Amino acid sequence: MSIGIAIPTYKGHIEFLPRLLDSIAESTVLPNEVSVSVSEVDDIPEVLLKEYPFILNVAINKNRRNPAQNTNTALRMLNTDILSIIGSDDMVHPQRNEFILKAFDNPKVNVVVHNILQSDVVDKDFFDIRYNDIDLLVDYIDTVTINSIHPISSMDDTIGFHNAMVSFKREIFDKFKYNENKSFIYIEDSLFTRELVKDGYHLSYIPHKLALYLKNPNR
Repeated sequence: MSIGIAIPTYKGHIEFLPRLLDSIAESTVLPNEVSVSVSEVDDIPEVLLKEYPFILNVAINKNRRNPAQNTNTALRMLNTDILSIIGSDDMVHPQRNEFILKAFDNPKVNVVVHNILQSDVVDKDFFDIRYNDIDLLVDYIDTVTINSIHPISSMDDTIGFHNAMVSFKREIFDKFKYNENKSFIYIEDSLFTRELVKDGYHLSYIPHKLALYLKNPNR
């Protein structure tokens, strides 16, 4: 089973791409492809001309594009079985791809979210942690509210996920796209997963913290 990573971004976040791509390059299981869609640039940023141990697809657009437009463009460039999204200002744990693929070994799994570490700074110890067997909750999420999705059981302080860090089978993207309407800016991630749940998909959850969500990416 192949996995591709889609990275939507714009010129203001280009400076964060090196550390994200470097973290992906340190993965225990490398992605088959990575695609980056950048808006508000005239030429391919230098960081995207560097050689990485994975196929890197790049799309640039001179005009300003909203997050949903960049996300859909990045996803369309992938030719893999599993499509996975990560924000350009975040970083991935070395085992993220490994555990996402393990989750999809279960035939009941169609959509996966995972726990994250939220931090104001790049936590270097985070990348040294190694997990053993995956602890997968297959039917973890199935309750929908207007702009968010909640666990079946009560929320625990140790449990967290971000709708932007979602992975799913290719056929799901063939059916659903991120809503590019301007009125959905900043809530398109949660509304995308909400639509999946409304259509009958259960979101499966990996409790391990597999990404670093930087609340202040400039630090």
